[in-house]
Amino acid sequence: MAVIHIGIDLGSTKLRAAYAARGAAPKVVSMAGAEWPWLLCEPAAGGTVPVSFPSLKSRLGVTSPITPNGVHVEPTDVVAKALDLVRAEIVRGPGQSVGQTVISVPARFPSTRRAALLAAAARAGLTDVSLITDSAASVISQTAGEGSGTYLVYGMGHSGYELGLVRAERGTYRVLGYDGDAAPSGDTLDTQVLGSWLTALASYGATPREGTNWSWLRRLAEQVKWRLGAAESVLFPNPVPTPGGTGHVEFEQSSFNRQVRALAAGTLAGVATLLTRAELDADAIDLVVLTGGSTGMPAIRDAVEGLGRPTSTAPSDDLARGALRHAQELGHRPPPPYDAHPPESGPRRSEPAARPPPLNATVLKAAQLPDGTREAALDEIRRLINEGRTGVARTELRALITEARSMLDDLDAPRQESTATTPAKDLIAAARKLLDEGNHRNAIALSHRAWQKDRHDVDVFEKMLDLHCTAAMANPRITSFETDEQWLKCALHHDPTSARIRDLLAERNYLQAKDFLRAGKRPEARHFLRATLKWSPNHPDATTALRDLDHGRAP
Repeated sequence: MAVIHIGIDLGSTKLRAAYAARGAAPKVVSMAGAEWPWLLCEPAAGGTVPVSFPSLKSRLGVTSPITPNGVHVEPTDVVAKALDLVRAEIVRGPGQSVGQTVISVPARFPSTRRAALLAAAARAGLTDVSLITDSAASVISQTAGEGSGTYLVYGMGHSGYELGLVRAERGTYRVLGYDGDAAPSGDTLDTQVLGSWLTALASYGATPREGTNWSWLRRLAEQVKWRLGAAESVLFPNPVPTPGGTGHVEFEQSSFNRQVRALAAGTLAGVATLLTRAELDADAIDLVVLTGGSTGMPAIRDAVEGLGRPTSTAPSDDLARGALRHAQELGHRPPPPYDAHPPESGPRRSEPAARPPPLNATVLKAAQLPDGTREAALDEIRRLINEGRTGVARTELRALITEARSMLDDLDAPRQESTATTPAKDLIAAARKLLDEGNHRNAIALSHRAWQKDRHDVDVFEKMLDLHCTAAMANPRITSFETDEQWLKCALHHDPTSARIRDLLAERNYLQAKDFLRAGKRPEARHFLRATLKWSPNHPDATTALRDLDHGRAP
């Protein structure tokens, strides 16, 4: 019988699971979309934004039900269903069974949530279940059970931040201390962007209409947040009414970066306390590990690098892989390699975190562009360039190019008479069938049509992105690279926050480099290896191959 061990990262916006039988290479699966309402939308107690977006896992252990899609459900029931789906995805063949399961959770996870999570896991058919903190899982993944050192883990995701000081000694791990809180977080910045947009809306006497899809607006705010990492200024996609027609709220990168650096500086204040408690100085830290989606923002990386210690950005699946490695060790039944009873972290704030100051935002009062008028759109971009707003111009040009490519694909696809009245979800199902038949271009065109029909359906949106990714990686060849990369970049334009799409862009460039190496074309291979590392700086195979090329060795 094949015993499969599982490591699970119970994230705020996604669940990832790494699994492997003994002696086999680990595999990773993830769950998103309609299978689990990752982020809830609930009325807020106060502030500019009338709603909040807590994660489902923050409701574990709470007796009151949640109401995603208007249906009352218990949080533990939803988590149990999600874990059961993961177990069923992993254990498919005859003679397979689940051994140890380790789930990674924040250190500040209270005992009530831990108990509810363990109960949900038991209901999902996972019997031997242990919990591990995110910081410990990250270090176990980073060291792969080898070497010694003292690691500072800096994690920030949607629902908070965590500092963890962990000592690794040849496969054993001891937690020296934790710090962290629910704010600041990625949600803090999303809410700031959305609040600034609402303030601009209110300045013209407008308010969101009844039935506003707040979850979709949050996603738009999240996209603005990520684009500000690379552009001098970014427009919020939803317009606001102005006396001259409609305008867009513009956010400046400089203002945003000041905000992010100030928030990050506040979180880093806990490092000195952790070192003091452990009776260490800063030089004792061998490596700072960055984990969590929000650490991908350049301003946060810059702030952490200001500690003056070597840093490493962990891959998006590091917590799941670290939890899996711990599960494998538990399955071998040696003495526990991880100190399961870490010292208590510092005192938590009992009151809500102070709201950061509002972001600088400007309403650009441009006349509404006529629908379908190419010259009007280009004239507007030329005006932005002449005014020195090059960042906004770049963003608008990229959006125009991406939309044009989508329209070309749409025109190339065979039209169906029923498309106009076909529900978006049915169009997505038809697109999936086309993809399974190998008709990738038409599948993507149809997925765009589905999304354009209902832009507020998050499930349709996620499936459209998945179709892009699947098509791009289905049959990678040298001659298909331009099309494959176009599809992935189109997906990234729609969702700049996606670590999965960035990882796939890295992998597609790496596969291109490998094909050129096989063909003996080293300069081309070097180009694509460097492109791989731009998308994924810690890609181990690309790093090794490029080093071999630079030293004249055959990779």
